[in-house]
Amino acid sequence: VLLALTTLAWADHAWDRARALDRAGLPVAAATLYAEVVSAAPTGPHAPEALSELIDLAETTGDWFLVDGLASKLSLEPFAACCGDTLALRLGLLAFDRVDLTGVHQQLERIPPTSPLYARARYVDGVAFNWQGRLKSAVRAFSDAFKADPDDEIAGLAVVNIGRVYYGIGQYENAVKYLEQVPPASRYRPTALLTLAWAHFVTSDTKRALADLDQLGQLDELDTKGAGRPEARWMRALIGFYDLDYEAALGPLTWLPVELAATQDELAVVVA
Repeated sequence: VLLALTTLAWADHAWDRARALDRAGLPVAAATLYAEVVSAAPTGPHAPEALSELIDLAETTGDWFLVDGLASKLSLEPFAACCGDTLALRLGLLAFDRVDLTGVHQQLERIPPTSPLYARARYVDGVAFNWQGRLKSAVRAFSDAFKADPDDEIAGLAVVNIGRVYYGIGQYENAVKYLEQVPPASRYRPTALLTLAWAHFVTSDTKRALADLDQLGQLDELDTKGAGRPEARWMRALIGFYDLDYEAALGPLTWLPVELAATQDELAVVVA
């Protein structure tokens, strides 16, 4: 009993210090003490709020080390009301890192459809299902992620992945149907357009493939990070060869990176 009282008293003291450090603009020091409050007295009165504060700091800094360490040791039940869904998501991600894909599903199924984290959980579930070769389950999970919050960035990525699943099994019409749903403003629109171009190319629709690449080029002018994508230029060369338009094929080859110089030279000889 004395030890328990001493532990609770120390947790109270650590809580007060953590709050003071947080208010003083010292989040790293505060985070360490919040973690100690939870670790020392997980059923204590300050533990749920301390964990909530620690999660808020992790979301701000991107550093989940302390939260992940606690998540692996804690029982989720006492924290269900404050942050049970976040802990379940972190445990699912940790299982993913260990390639424990069954563990991923076991953790993420704790997160209900009403949770703000449901879309992200279903997306991670979809990736795990895809790795397992359970493609129908993967498509269902990605679809759930998209429907849960269509405006979230994860929704665009979920639709891209549905398109890629169908592309990978040769169902190109379905691939196109989903990839075209990625919103123009989504950061994943360029990825969708590139995959769309391949889907149209392998179905011999070179006109639409070029239109996809033109749209991609327009987006790249707005975002210089994607400017001059080697794969897009390579595709233009392939389309030129396929259409027997060797002049159109040669132009993109002059822009390929140094690593592809040998291939560029060989194809240039063919064109000439």
